[in-house]
Amino acid sequence: MSATSNELVIDVTIDGEPFPFVTQLNIDAKVNSARSATCLCTSVDALEKVRIGAEVIIKYGKGDLITNKEFVGIIRVINPSIGNFSFVAYDYITELANSEIINFKQGDFQGMDLYMAIAEVANYKNTSISKMTQGSGIILDDTMNFSGYATRKDFIDNCINFMVDITTDDDHPLHSYLPYYYAIKAGKNFEVFQPDHLHNNVKADLTISLDESNIISDGLLANYTSVGMVNSCTVVSSSNRDLSFTYNDEGSIAKYGVMSRKVEYLTSRIDVLEKVGRLVVEQFKNPTKGYRITINNGEWLPLGSIVELRTPALKKVEFLPVVGYKIMINEELSTIIEVGNNALTSDVLITSFRQ
Repeated sequence: MSATSNELVIDVTIDGEPFPFVTQLNIDAKVNSARSATCLCTSVDALEKVRIGAEVIIKYGKGDLITNKEFVGIIRVINPSIGNFSFVAYDYITELANSEIINFKQGDFQGMDLYMAIAEVANYKNTSISKMTQGSGIILDDTMNFSGYATRKDFIDNCINFMVDITTDDDHPLHSYLPYYYAIKAGKNFEVFQPDHLHNNVKADLTISLDESNIISDGLLANYTSVGMVNSCTVVSSSNRDLSFTYNDEGSIAKYGVMSRKVEYLTSRIDVLEKVGRLVVEQFKNPTKGYRITINNGEWLPLGSIVELRTPALKKVEFLPVVGYKIMINEELSTIIEVGNNALTSDVLITSFRQ
């Protein structure tokens, strides 16, 4: 199906049958979550064609349909009203979130790559894992607790919390951390991916700037927060409580004030305690930043895309991954993207540290 370059297209099928009654569409997506699609229909007669549990397939675009973000999911909510109705569908991550409770046992996954453990658990009902072929090199070990009763998504979330690479090579800044994310980007394909936005030679999928004229009016909202900051870290030996080391970043303390944290690490070496303290402070000594940007012609950007952000408000160019978006189609099409990083916890950071 194709259309003129400026024509808005919403193509919907429900249970395999065409459903040409949707007049407004909102699609919301965030990493590590199910995408949702909210459809408004002005024909009440079409209500009989909609049911809870029905499979809905939604394609959309401005001109040609966007194939890399096709939505496939299950209708979970129906809201009848006078003269119209709406329904909400969620992609097949919802089946992982609502799966039968499983008694996960540590020994069943011990020594397995966390990427492959996720693939095994995500291989469920309608979810496809055909794109899960890579691996991460991060192995499930005794420092990670995965045992207990949980849904499949709970287990996957536990895995993804520990899936962080801390890079020290020549292609990245010192102590760069690169988290993995999961999502269904299109169709039924479950994916685990790792945007490498910190690479010295990173190439952006899209440049966003006032000069490019793709930021709509005042459509950039920045969020700088001190939540989670640490510029003074006291590391205590868990094998000898009398042994500790406090690492301070005086520059960060002078600029933002003292923000301290105590952590524990199993070692009897003071130099290792110092390294752990330095690692925590280097990672958390600055405010975290994120941006919510309303842009033109960004509806094709999938989760994990890397954008180059240039605005007069920023002192430098930033490369950041897309971690969420909202697409709204009514009489016009608008796209809001969220770029930034999910917060890394000090527990995960220390677990990833090797002496």
